[in-house]
Amino acid sequence: MDADAFIIDIAHWPESELPLAGWYGQPMTQAQAEALDRQARECLHRRFPGGPPLRCRLQWLIARFWRGREVAAEVENLLAVADDPSARALVLLVHGQLLAAVRRQGALARLDAGFALASSLLNPEAYFQVLKRHAVLRDLTWHALPASPQDLASLLREAAVIRRLRGPGEPRPRGTEGSHLDTLD
Repeated sequence: MDADAFIIDIAHWPESELPLAGWYGQPMTQAQAEALDRQARECLHRRFPGGPPLRCRLQWLIARFWRGREVAAEVENLLAVADDPSARALVLLVHGQLLAAVRRQGALARLDAGFALASSLLNPEAYFQVLKRHAVLRDLTWHALPASPQDLASLLREAAVIRRLRGPGEPRPRGTEGSHLDTLD
């Protein structure tokens, strides 16, 4: 799986092109997060009919996450105001990916919920790309406290090693069950 093919630099993507199959959980340095935070705030303060676009709000969410701020309330707010399944799916997927990047418990639940909403909106190639990515990530162990940030390629490599070491007959770690595993297994 080519992890880099789906990495999204949200700072440079127009709203209409935020792909549901993208990976938005790429770790950022403090300087990068601060720059994205400034960009997001500028965008949020512009006047838009109907309020700021989702891209601006997701930029702010991602920047806050990588600056070590709590984002759960903003995620719930975004979910409450999302006006279509695509927007709700994107919010859930982005939050799940951010949590996955630091191996936090709850990541898989968000990824599963986002995928459930996005599945009918994805083209077949993107559908199977996301399905496979989430299946591989299930082999990771998840923690109550954040671990060191990892990019997608590193997460996928680690999950593959865990799967090989575990062997085909051993069960997956507890808490990794999901509704879409039967499609791949």
